[in-house]
Amino acid sequence: MKFSLLLTLLTSSTLVAARYEKCTYWDGGKNYKGVCDYPAECIEKEGGFIIDNRCPGDKWNKCCIVKRGCNGASSYCSNHGGWMGPLGRSQCDWYGGKWLSGKCPGPPDVRCCDTPAG
Repeated sequence: MKFSLLLTLLTSSTLVAARYEKCTYWDGGKNYKGVCDYPAECIEKEGGFIIDNRCPGDKWNKCCIVKRGCNGASSYCSNHGGWMGPLGRSQCDWYGGKWLSGKCPGPPDVRCCDTPAG
C-alpha cells in the first residue's frame, strides 16, 4: 500500500514537472524559447503557437512559444485553426483577425494573426 502511494505521487509529480519545463525551437538561424504546456492553454490563453516533439510527458504536452508583434502591436503568431487543428476555430477567427503567412517561425500552420486594434 505504501509503495503504491509513493509510486503514484512520484508519477504525478513527474508529469506536472514535465508540463512546465523549458523548451526551445530552432528556426531560420534563431533559437526560440518556450515552455511545455497543453495546446489549449498555449494557443487560446497565452496567444502562442505549439511545436511537437520538444517536451516530455504525455502526447498533449507541447512546446508553447509566444511571439507577438509579427505585423504590428496587435498581432501574434499562432497555429491556424487553433488547438484543435484545421477543424477548429481559433481565437484569431473569433476576434475577427486576419491570417498572414510568412511572418512567423515554425511549421506551415503557424501564421501571424493580425487582430483589429482595440
